[in-house]
Formats: sequence, structure tokens, C-alpha cells
Amino acid sequence: MTHWFDSAPVVIGGVGGSGTRVAAKMVEALGYFVGDDLNHAHDNMRLARRFNEIQSRVPGPPDGAADIDDILETFEREMHAGFSGQSDRRAGWGWKVPANFFILPQLARRYGAFRYVHVIRHGLDMALSSNQNQTRNFGHHYGVDAAARPLPEAALAYWIRANTLALETARRLGVDHLVLNFDRLCTAPGAEVGNLLRFLGRDDRDLARLAVMVEPPTSIGRHRDADLAFVTDADRQAIRSLGFDVA
Repeated sequence: MTHWFDSAPVVIGGVGGSGTRVAAKMVEALGYFVGDDLNHAHDNMRLARRFNEIQSRVPGPPDGAADIDDILETFEREMHAGFSGQSDRRAGWGWKVPANFFILPQLARRYGAFRYVHVIRHGLDMALSSNQNQTRNFGHHYGVDAAARPLPEAALAYWIRANTLALETARRLGVDHLVLNFDRLCTAPGAEVGNLLRFLGRDDRDLARLAVMVEPPTSIGRHRDADLAFVTDADRQAIRSLGFDVA
């Protein structure tokens, strides 16, 4: 298995709509090459375009893992070509695709000591979002059928299960990971940006210029004025366990 880079990547993921874009922009601002084919959300499209193909192989037949390795090999080769073509010196490389958490075992097998930034936003705000592509596309892998139940309920179930399993998987595999709380990033950017800088082995000299990149969306806290009759006591306990307050 060929490795095109002599350093492990910084990988950014999270349930879609969690705020992964600002994390990717901050990592890029620190000098990391995050790709030369990015969409408006800073997703690396060289890999994002192949996620439907990837998700069909997880879990899958024994050769499915090899197929994913082949996809990562092609992606890394393409990233290295873009990295090598940069005129300025880069601190490292990495990428953002929200569903990266879905392939943590494959990434751990290939890259070993890579660093993973998992962005998480309040589950109730997420459940009320119109961005439910992951719930529809990946929900069945987590026992959530978005077509069989009201969407906010399905979205919350997916948020709980996907985030819980992502963090359990990272811990189980010994992945060096940081949980970046988007709500705290919006209300106290200095503290969360400081956590990111320390995670990447950087000092605080870049803190101020990264903190001003945070633009809190108007949808922060939208659940406070919503009908939350669909939220169970078990849901509330899970939300709290993932780091968020809930009445």
C-alpha cells in the first residue's frame, strides 16, 4: 500500500450541518493543504463524490475494505499532486468531508497516527435543520429509517447514534481526536480555537485571527422556541452525555 505523504493527515468530520466548514477553513488558514477541489462548504469533492460508493461497502463483503483502501489510495495520490503543485510551503495536509467519521476504521488502518477533528452541534438544533442528507443517506447504517418516522425524530436518533458511535470508535481504535463543540465555538470562540491549536501542536499566536472566522448562524438555539414533544427522556440523557444542555 503506497503512501504519498510523509506525514499523517488532519481529518475533519461530523454530522452534516454541524459546522465542519469553519473547522476546515481554520485548518487551512494554519497552512494545511485541504484540497484543490472544494465546494462552498469546503468539502473535499475528490473524496466526497465517492462516498456513495464507499457507504455501500461499509459493512459489506470481505473485499469491500480493499475497495475502500483503493479509493483512499487514489484520493491520496490526487491530493499529493495538488499539494506538490502549491507554490507556498504547507504545514501538512488533510481534508474535510462530514461523513469521514463513517470510515474511521479504514482511516486508522491506513494512516495510524492521523488526527481527527469531530465537530458536534446541539442535537436539537440539528434535528430541526433542513439539512438531513446524512440522515437519509446513512441513517440505515445506524438503525434509523428516515422514511418511517417524523423527520425531526429520525434526525435526532441519527445524531445521537452517529455521534456516539463515532466517538466510541475513535476511542476504541486509539485515534488521536478532538471534539470541537460548535455551540461553544460560537459563544466563546477563544476557548474552542485554543483547543484546536493545542490539538494541532500550535501555540496561541494564531488564536485571534482564527476566532474572527467564526460567524454564529442565526439558527443557533432554534430548538428553544420549538415543540419538543418528540424528545424522550432517553434522548435528553444522550444529548447531555454528548456535551449539551437540554431542559
